[in-house]
Amino acid sequence: METSPKSDAEQPKYPFKFSKLREEDRDPTLGKVVDWLIDSDDDFIVYLDTEHYVEWNMNDNGMLGHDAGQYLNMVGRLEAEDTSYLSLERVKLYRRMIAEGLARLFQKNLPAAKDAFELAEKWVVARNTEVARRWYLMGSGLVALPAAVAVFILGFCAGALRAKFEPGVYDILLGTAVGGLGAWLSVIQRSRKTDLDVAAGPVLHYLEGAFRIMVGMLGAFLVALVLHANLVAWGKSLSAIMVICMIAGVSERLVPSFIEQIESRVTAQGPKSSS
Repeated sequence: METSPKSDAEQPKYPFKFSKLREEDRDPTLGKVVDWLIDSDDDFIVYLDTEHYVEWNMNDNGMLGHDAGQYLNMVGRLEAEDTSYLSLERVKLYRRMIAEGLARLFQKNLPAAKDAFELAEKWVVARNTEVARRWYLMGSGLVALPAAVAVFILGFCAGALRAKFEPGVYDILLGTAVGGLGAWLSVIQRSRKTDLDVAAGPVLHYLEGAFRIMVGMLGAFLVALVLHANLVAWGKSLSAIMVICMIAGVSERLVPSFIEQIESRVTAQGPKSSS
């Protein structure tokens, strides 16, 4: 079935006088409503539509010139950035930065356009990293909180609990919980330097933060066992265990060093073949 052709009134006629368009007007050339007018003259227009996307049009496709090609590529890359986790106001601000750069292109001010695009890129990367960092810290905090509660309970009820548990069990439990706090401290200190990608989504960041605390607790548990078994001569006092377990949670090198020492010792003391 053939559709009837549009009437002359419905078809935009070029050259179109873009300067007559105002905010809340419908752009007949693109079929969009002008929500936030950035710049225009008789031959071009740049604006944000009602869905906050950057829209632009011109009467002559060659008016930007060949030098604008690389900057239009930057526009495409910036528009492809994930903004789904940003607030509406931040999305509008980011899209306006892109639109301002486009306006500078039409004004033949290429350095200003480049500055605007680079600023937009740095801004959106920083905002997305903030979102990813928040997920990462929340995931680690959800696991570190029980460790903090355990440290409080074990410390507050130290006398009764030490008498109730088998010898050394209390120290190992406390050392493990303290290791979780050490891992949390490490996460907080290093979160600004950790590579985070908002495109991975919240679940992966929650899991990564949670597993970082769990690894710290497991490492501290192993260190507490090693100290209790006298496999290394670093002291068996409660304060020594707490300090070393805290460091085991913070450091990523202490536990592997412990494992290497124990492995070398076991290898050296292993059964020798009889001649």
